[in-house]
Amino acid sequence: VVRAWGLVWRLCEALWGRLKELEGRLEEPSEYGLLLERRRAFSRWLSRTAAHRIQEEVALRQNDAPAEAVFSYLTGKQISNACHLAQQSGDLRLSLLLSQLVGSQEVRELLALQLADWHQLQADGFIQDERLRIFCLLAGKPVWQLSEKRTINVCSQLDWKRSLGVHLWYLLPSTAPLSKALSVYEAAFQATPEGEGYACPPLPPYLEDSGYVAENDNAQRPLRDVCFHLLKLYSDRCYDLHQLLDPRSVTADPLDHRLSWHLWEALRALNYTHLSEQCQGVLNSSYAAQLEREGLWEWAVFVHLHTPNARTRERAVRELLNRHCKLLESPESGDKEAFLTRKLCVPPEWIYEAKALWAHREGDKAREALYLFKA
Repeated sequence: VVRAWGLVWRLCEALWGRLKELEGRLEEPSEYGLLLERRRAFSRWLSRTAAHRIQEEVALRQNDAPAEAVFSYLTGKQISNACHLAQQSGDLRLSLLLSQLVGSQEVRELLALQLADWHQLQADGFIQDERLRIFCLLAGKPVWQLSEKRTINVCSQLDWKRSLGVHLWYLLPSTAPLSKALSVYEAAFQATPEGEGYACPPLPPYLEDSGYVAENDNAQRPLRDVCFHLLKLYSDRCYDLHQLLDPRSVTADPLDHRLSWHLWEALRALNYTHLSEQCQGVLNSSYAAQLEREGLWEWAVFVHLHTPNARTRERAVRELLNRHCKLLESPESGDKEAFLTRKLCVPPEWIYEAKALWAHREGDKAREALYLFKA
């Protein structure tokens, strides 16, 4: 869970955070330059997310199937490592070809012509599928029909982040914006009248290796990874925030609102304010109830203080105080009350009124009068 949350916050940093590459410049960057820097930051995020799985795959394949290990490196844009491994395995021609990946579109177009020639001559039947998969990737062909009526799918057995990376790095020009890569990838996993998509959909982390696609109650809105929703929001400022903040986009527990609430507050600070007041109220109440169940009622007060409507905010905070500000004094209760009044600026009168209510329940007239006097 912590690792998945870390990926989400690092993605937010890549999409909306400060770019270190631009901090030292005296002039404001152009809109085009800013888009390119965001693209590079997102590209680095994709590479980091895939690094651990790529290491595992390479460790298993580099001795028995070096071509598959080279392909694994390429799906994380580790081109230097792919070249080095190809050299180590004696495949110098492939290593030379990989070294030209960062160049112009000409190499990609020549490889596409080579694939077409092999198909016409039916020579592709004598080439290993693993090598053809690399050539298709370098040629920018996600799906390639072989002469033997077989198909090479570049994105098969890749998770959704690496599939998106393949589209960003190899299937589109190096200057294509992030939104373009996202739209092309989105078309890649959606079914069409011609057949199924060739890439896996962006399932939440807990469903990624399950082998099936889980739909939610509304058939028109299948479950998607929160990172995918964030990318959609970056591409379209009016994207629906309700499905982005759905806890099921992060965790299998639909009552776990921890990340959803903090993510909403971060997005609100970025001027994404098109979440309805009703949805905000449900999110605040749900997360506050979750904290209260864990015994962190003072932090539930903190959550309720973010409610936009003043009357609703005061009522929710007072109800919490009435439940938890009891008469029994202890160091822990004193610390919590000090936190409420000093850090959260909760009026002390509200706490005294809550204690007076507890005194009334217990029939302690003296204490009730004392706390009402303080209030």
